[in-house]
Amino acid sequence: MNKNKTMKKLKIFTLAVMMLITCGIAKAQNGLEGVVVEKYYVSNAADAAGSIGALPAGSVTYRVYADMLPGYTFQALYGVSAHALTLSTTTSFFNNEDRGSTTPNGINTTYYHNNSVAIDSWFSVGAAANGQLGIPKSEDNGVSNYINGNTMLQNVDPTAGLALSVQDGMVAGTPVAVTFVGLTTELGVFDATSNVGNSFTTTNGSIAALGGAVGPNPSTNKVLIGQFTTNGVFTFSLNIQIGTPTGGTQNFVASSPTGSEISIPSLTFISTPNAPVVGSSVTYCQNATATALTATASPACTLLWYTTATGGTGTATAPIPSTTSAGTTTYYVSQINSIGNESTRSSITVVVNPSPTVGVTITPSASVCTATSVTLSGTGATTYTWSGGVTNGTAFVPSTTTTYTVTGTTAGCTNTATQTVTVNAIPAQPAAFTAKTTFVYKGDNGIVYTVPNVSGVTYNWSYSGTGATITGTGNSVTINYSSTATSGTLSVTASSNGCTSTARTLAIVTNDNITIPTANFDYSFVTVGCNRVDYLDTAVTTGDPDYSCGKSTANVYQLKRLFTEIAHLNPLPHFLIMTGDIVMGYLTPSTADTTSLAKQLTAWRAIYESS
Repeated sequence: MNKNKTMKKLKIFTLAVMMLITCGIAKAQNGLEGVVVEKYYVSNAADAAGSIGALPAGSVTYRVYADMLPGYTFQALYGVSAHALTLSTTTSFFNNEDRGSTTPNGINTTYYHNNSVAIDSWFSVGAAANGQLGIPKSEDNGVSNYINGNTMLQNVDPTAGLALSVQDGMVAGTPVAVTFVGLTTELGVFDATSNVGNSFTTTNGSIAALGGAVGPNPSTNKVLIGQFTTNGVFTFSLNIQIGTPTGGTQNFVASSPTGSEISIPSLTFISTPNAPVVGSSVTYCQNATATALTATASPACTLLWYTTATGGTGTATAPIPSTTSAGTTTYYVSQINSIGNESTRSSITVVVNPSPTVGVTITPSASVCTATSVTLSGTGATTYTWSGGVTNGTAFVPSTTTTYTVTGTTAGCTNTATQTVTVNAIPAQPAAFTAKTTFVYKGDNGIVYTVPNVSGVTYNWSYSGTGATITGTGNSVTINYSSTATSGTLSVTASSNGCTSTARTLAIVTNDNITIPTANFDYSFVTVGCNRVDYLDTAVTTGDPDYSCGKSTANVYQLKRLFTEIAHLNPLPHFLIMTGDIVMGYLTPSTADTTSLAKQLTAWRAIYESS
């Protein structure tokens, strides 16, 4: 029987209602476990030479099964406006021009001994031939084989599994007839002439099994729904309706399900998958925690990961890049479909940027005095962020000792460094001198100057004049004035942790020594006129309260200077006679009190002895 248009005359039935109505019953589970594609046979040159109908060597015959749970029935392949049913190849489909057909139901098994009839392209709802049900070769019971007498179809390709001469994927049974609904010219791609088309599409038709069909093995329940031979890349998008054990239906669509429709990945297929979709390069910082690489596989495909562009053994486990060392590493990923065909490899570049080595420079130093400005600057990175409100490279005045943290960033990678700024208090100005002499004579030695001692500080003495030698480093020093010493200012500061106080100063006046001729000159006393000096005087006009002498019209400072000059007389007088007001007090209007007088004389003596 020739494959002709009579055999492929379209049988149009009004099954649209069956195809488009889904019973609204509750579904406990999806009855369609998946669509299984079997790589049935790979043609070789001998097949090409002996075929009736152009059969390119290397053509692959694919069998497609609806894999259902036990108790479910296959009802139809269908296409509607929202879900097109498509099968295509990048070249063309093979059709046997001897005994082929659009369905296998009318092909007698005796013809399977002839040339390439057994690998014709057709639709099915379970049949592989007249009186034979299609079954995966791996499930074939091997009881009978209708191809082993053929001188063709003997190629043993390891990618196609069992040889057809061993198990031909057919078992005896009573196949359900194929009913084409709504199809007109679409079936021409599987008509009497080989390699005349490369695409089948319908949006208003179906390939139906009236009453439903089940697989030959009830436990696996795989129903053969088509066989297609091509040397191109074979693809499909299927929509399948199945019947449930309770009399309902389930509709499975290749994409964009709505309502009760269900979509599963295996409803779409590509025989040679495209390379997986990968994103842009992945960037990490050194020693960061990396995650497994990702890529997007096509439906029903499995990713395989490699470390080389070609060769090697792929792994389904996505690699986790190492970030221990900085550098660039390229990983590769392919995808393999359900029949073991593998795509080309996509590359993913992983860049591990080094973490910057962050340092700090500080101006003027890490230890400063109160109210001193400091500038902190990060080094080793591109940008810097400081804690404590500090701006990189901008001077600020720290109020207290603080540890600042800088975060340096380069190419998105960060590292930190810390810098402690110690703020030292400035010591207080030394208190007023407790021992001093402001009026000195050139040549005086051992003059003592003292300020109150404060623990924890050091004292620094200096003199602005010349000819003065300062001995000592603490709060009390002695000064030797040379014979050429000049007047100047004595300064003392207190220092602690590099911080120096305001100076305490004292004006020093140096005087020439008084020389009195000794020849024919002698005296035994000096008479000094002086107003009274009260021992309670603390408001001296010079502001130099050396002694508590009380209110007085006398100038204590002048008295002290006078006594100092007398002390430098050579020879010294034998007597010093003080004249002045006599202070008398009265306890009562009639009782004299000499206590004030005694205190005044005591004050005079103290001033003199200190000069």
